[in-house]
Order: sequence, then C-alpha cells, then structure tokens
Amino acid sequence: KESVKVRSSATSLFYLGNCYYKLGDYGNAIKEYKVFTKEFRGEDEILPVVYQKLASAYIKTGQSKEALSTLGELALMSGGVFKDTALTLEARYYKSIGESARELERYRELASQFPASSWFPEARARIDMEESGKSGEKKEEGKEEKGKDTVEPIKK
Repeated sequence: KESVKVRSSATSLFYLGNCYYKLGDYGNAIKEYKVFTKEFRGEDEILPVVYQKLASAYIKTGQSKEALSTLGELALMSGGVFKDTALTLEARYYKSIGESARELERYRELASQFPASSWFPEARARIDMEESGKSGEKKEEGKEEKGKDTVEPIKK
C-alpha cells in the first residue's frame, strides 16, 4: 500500500491487487485491479493478466455477470489474441457451476478457432471425454440388448 501511495505504477498496483487476492480479500483485489484497468490501459504486456485476475476475483465473490463481462473484454484485447484464454476461463467457470453444455460450447469454439493455442489440449481432452462418454452410453445400451440373447460362458 505504501509503495502505491508513494508512487503508483503499473507494477506496484498489480502486486497490491495480487496481495489482496492471495489474502482472500477479493473485494480489495477487485478495487485495485479496476484502478489498474483505468490508470494503466496502455500496459499491453500486463493488462491481460490483470483482466484474468479481475475475472477470477469476481468469480470468487459470486459476481458472475461481472466476471463474464471482464472475460468478454479480455477476448477483445489486442485484436482478439487473448480470446482463447478467455474461452478457457469461461469454460472452467461453467464447469464449476455445473453447466457442462455451456462449458463444452466454449471448449468447442476454442478448438475450432484456435487449434494452435496452448489451451487446445485442455479443450480437446474435455471434448473427447464428453464424446467418449456418449459413445460409451450407446455401447452400454447395445450390450444390454445383446445380452438378452447371449449365454454367459461357464466359469471353471
């Protein structure tokens, strides 16, 4: 806090927000991250990370509308270069609240639009898991029907 009082800089404000975040004081973390987004809008190297932390703090405080709005802003930054990150964080959020359909929608969008993304393996794994689960259900159904006419082998 003293460092920010003496001379507010992008780094000191970012670290202050992170300190609050690590302490579980998400309200103050949000306050500092929002100040950052207003005062240091031109800090292209660190601003996306601030938006990620801000969205996470919103989620931690149950402010899902603000979190999703913040991730939407992240997706538009630098011509959309962070959209894959925003999609991943949205997917994780939807998973955390049990909305698997929306989670998969975000992962599918990521997989189709960003095959070279570092987040692609996470998205592909989740999609594959869902698809194998559905095909597994079909196999199970088929097995049950087949089992009606089949005699189990005698175990010796």
